Amino acid sequence: MAEPVAPPPPTAAATPSVPAAREAEGPAPVTTRSIVETPPTRPVRAGFSLRIGGGLGYGSSHGDLGGGHMLLNGMNGAVSFDFGAATSRRLVVYGRLGGFAFNRAFYGDTTNSGSSYFGLLGGGARYYFTPSDWYASSTLGLAAVTASDSRGHGQDVRAGIGVELEAGKDWWSGQEGSAWAVGLGARFSYVSCALTSSAKDTWEGAALSLVLSVSYN
Repeated sequence: MAEPVAPPPPTAAATPSVPAAREAEGPAPVTTRSIVETPPTRPVRAGFSLRIGGGLGYGSSHGDLGGGHMLLNGMNGAVSFDFGAATSRRLVVYGRLGGFAFNRAFYGDTTNSGSSYFGLLGGGARYYFTPSDWYASSTLGLAAVTASDSRGHGQDVRAGIGVELEAGKDWWSGQEGSAWAVGLGARFSYVSCALTSSAKDTWEGAALSLVLSVSYN
């Protein structure tokens, strides 16, 4: 009697290779990484503020000197030193030491016209219109005048009042995060002081100047 033949073992399913499995799954998704550019940091006014300005302009000064009236017209020089602090991003309060001056090199109504110097010690505020950095400022303080003619005769003048109004624009330094800026503005200055010989008589000066400034904020 013939022996029964055992059936062949079941054939195991072929395991697909790794490359074949990847082809069956389709291409792998492409991962993209977005690049976000960080905008440059804009300078912010905060804390201590220092501003030094100087410029030239045109103005007029007149008063009594040596028993006569003296009038000076022409180019003037202006200077200012401001020390203060920024109370917000738009507002800076400061104390100012400054002034402007005339001499007879341009025009005097008498042959002995000399020079006059106006000093101002006071305080003020500067407001910035951000983000353009245009500004407007006003300063009010005590004023003093020194006047003399071409022969050296001087005039005693009491302390008076002075006011300065200015408008212009600041530009920050090119370095990112820098606290330095340069500015250009138009400044109107007016000073009135009474003479010691007569409280009714005054020595006055007014000037409109183009001022270049450097500031630290």
